Amino acid sequence: MPIPKLSADTLAALGRFDTPTVCNAIELFEVRPRNTGFMNAGIKACFPHMPPMVG
Repeated sequence: MPIPKLSADTLAALGRFDTPTVCNAIELFEVRPRNTGFMNAGIKACFPHMPPMVG
């Protein structure tokens, strides 16, 4: 099954949220255990002054 393409409006809407917020929402889908694939505090944004990016 092909993955549907996102519209420019959908991408713009997603761009309003940072990655942790999106990840927290996806976690609620319960597709895998919550302790799988987590990151520790050693992971930092390379460019924290830049806005969120989608794509």
